[in-house]
Amino acid sequence: MIEGTFNGLFRYDDRGERFYARVRNGSVLWYPSVTRIIKATSPTPAGLLAWYAKHGVQEATKLRDEAAERGTQMHVLIEEYLINGRLELDGLPEFHQKALASFAQFCRDHEVLPVHTEKVLYSDEYQYAGACDLICLMTWKKQRIHAMIDFKSGTSLYDDYAVQLGMYWHAAQEHGHIIDRVFNWSPKDWRKEPTYTLTDQTEDAVSARTEQIEPRCKLFRAQNDYKPKARMVISGMLPDEVKIRTVDPDEVILEAYNRPATLTAPDGFLESTNDLYEQAIAEGRIARAEFADIQTPSPFEGVQVLKTPKGYIVHDTYPQYRPLYYALIPWQKNQAHLMYPH
Repeated sequence: MIEGTFNGLFRYDDRGERFYARVRNGSVLWYPSVTRIIKATSPTPAGLLAWYAKHGVQEATKLRDEAAERGTQMHVLIEEYLINGRLELDGLPEFHQKALASFAQFCRDHEVLPVHTEKVLYSDEYQYAGACDLICLMTWKKQRIHAMIDFKSGTSLYDDYAVQLGMYWHAAQEHGHIIDRVFNWSPKDWRKEPTYTLTDQTEDAVSARTEQIEPRCKLFRAQNDYKPKARMVISGMLPDEVKIRTVDPDEVILEAYNRPATLTAPDGFLESTNDLYEQAIAEGRIARAEFADIQTPSPFEGVQVLKTPKGYIVHDTYPQYRPLYYALIPWQKNQAHLMYPH
């Protein structure tokens, strides 16, 4: 599967492994994922080995996969809540109901103002990429700060979590994002009222940035493929014909890069080219925009952001996304969510 991201990277999933790529001067640059690097360069935690010994490999693997699925769905639901500002709990499994209530309580307690959800970040210095769960403004110890938060669905806290945040943090600052502190958040199995665990990983993440990122990335590249392998595709109709072809991942990325993208927007959004934008103003459907009063650096990477009484005008300035689009984003706490599917 290949999916375009908002900052010009492409996500490429291949046989259970995730890669990121972008095109520069006609060539494809590949970035292994943060989680893949950490997994390949970390010993298995002693507690996890004991857990496998307790349950046996088959049962432990089953429990692990079920927990991973719960965690994935929790991430999806939290992102939906952050984007829409509301979420229906009826019909959800109890774990997710409790987790979402805990997250909503966290947002209230710390006055969370989302800036990015599932923000794809990349480092040119160390050649990796990954998606951070949340970048936000929040209140911490009576001060407003720029925070980076990674969600965890389990109760255990592993050393690698700080390394993961440190790698995201380094990539964010490499591209001008302001981050003051980094955290892990996880829900608790509460009974009377929603509770959660918020772990400040800032100091450990700073240590990871200075001591671990470079050697881990070098070790990974020395021992692992940093780009996906070519794939064999078999088709045809038996017994008469078998067609075999090889798919080069670089060609897949270049094809997606050169393909004009469409902007998908929910009902009620305005999308138009420059001419239609002017026509919309002439017809009184939107007011002429003024520049948005938002923080610097802009949370909208690669776009020009304008503000109207009804919402933001987001103008895509990436040359690979052709033709250029405007979209009217209803104003909601400085949030805009655009996807460029390929």
